[in-house]
Amino acid sequence: MKFYIKTYGCSFNQADSENIEAFLQKNGHERVESEEKAEVVIFNTCGVKDSTENRIVNDIKKCGKKIIATGCLVQAQPDKISVLKKDISLVGTFDNIKILDALTSKGVWIRKGLNVPSKPKLNGLVSTIQVSTGCLGNCTFCQTKLARGSLKSFDESKIVKNMEGLAEKGCREFRLTSQDLGCYGFDAGTSLPSLLEKIVEIKGNFKVRLGMMNPEHAIQIKNDLVKFLKNDKIYNFIHIPVQSGSDAVLEKMNRNYTISEFKELIGFLKSNSKDLTIETDLIVGFPTESRDDFNETLQLMNEVKFDIVNLSKFSARKNTPAALMKQLNKNEIKKRSVEASAVYKRISLEKNTEMVGRVEKVTVIEKARGLMLSRTKSYKPVLVNAELGEEFFVKITSAGQSHLIGERLLNNEY
Repeated sequence: MKFYIKTYGCSFNQADSENIEAFLQKNGHERVESEEKAEVVIFNTCGVKDSTENRIVNDIKKCGKKIIATGCLVQAQPDKISVLKKDISLVGTFDNIKILDALTSKGVWIRKGLNVPSKPKLNGLVSTIQVSTGCLGNCTFCQTKLARGSLKSFDESKIVKNMEGLAEKGCREFRLTSQDLGCYGFDAGTSLPSLLEKIVEIKGNFKVRLGMMNPEHAIQIKNDLVKFLKNDKIYNFIHIPVQSGSDAVLEKMNRNYTISEFKELIGFLKSNSKDLTIETDLIVGFPTESRDDFNETLQLMNEVKFDIVNLSKFSARKNTPAALMKQLNKNEIKKRSVEASAVYKRISLEKNTEMVGRVEKVTVIEKARGLMLSRTKSYKPVLVNAELGEEFFVKITSAGQSHLIGERLLNNEY
């Protein structure tokens, strides 16, 4: 049967889609490049934002093919999806293997349980590696734990063995992903530093991008982090979601750190990791966020100068404590989002502009915008004219808010 997968949300979901694709192909089914060519469309859903949820709902309503829905939104709110189409099949996050059954029959396969990781796939020169699922937190705004459950770390030796096989096949970039990379192994008598020690010993010409880790867990392993960020096989990049610049808001969010602790962590990482790229997540318009609270978020942005900000307007998620709180006016939330976005765009452009004229070694990873996308050691995206997999020095010639443009240098030019 010909199938097409539409994926929404994070890199963990993307890895799930790659695993589903490989599993179905192994069982004789054919992946096609568009919804129009498919006999069945698989929607791998996300439940983090209202805007994404609305897009998923609209896409499913418009789809005229047989539909299978899976992913976090299906696991957390199956009734939200089941009413959209009479013949839709639902497969929860713990039952991806049942998608094979759903291809030929209508059904609902949703249960509570443990995710078992599939063997990761090489997508071009990149492979997304799931190292754990679930988390240890109980954030009042988040629906992900309802969908993914508590922390379950995957077997360290199997992760390494899979990566060894992919490195032999020419993987140039591994993306470690989970709901919270920083607490990997806390449930299994191991840790992220232990896993990284083994990963950097794998033979091959590749680099590893560390996935999102919450501040309270990054703090516990900060000394190890700076050691690995200096390693040639680890990108000098970190993704630590702060969510708000206000301690009062963080407390209502049930985040387990203060802004002072967060700034101390970032300061430590910056001072020990040259040219560190820092990504964060911010939510504006949380129910208890006052104007003063929001100003503290703007102040944090101007002080830390994040390279990448994933900015979200708060939207109440069903069955979460924050949904029961008195909500802010939507126009005010939108206004704050526009204001915060302007600050982020200004800072990121300023930081990228500072790189113009610099010489950087890059690896070409994937296609983008009619050119090729390469990455520096600090995971900065540089558009170049080159072939996939090439590695060389470039001079940064211009900068945009979200990317750089580089000119390849000859051997005698650097």
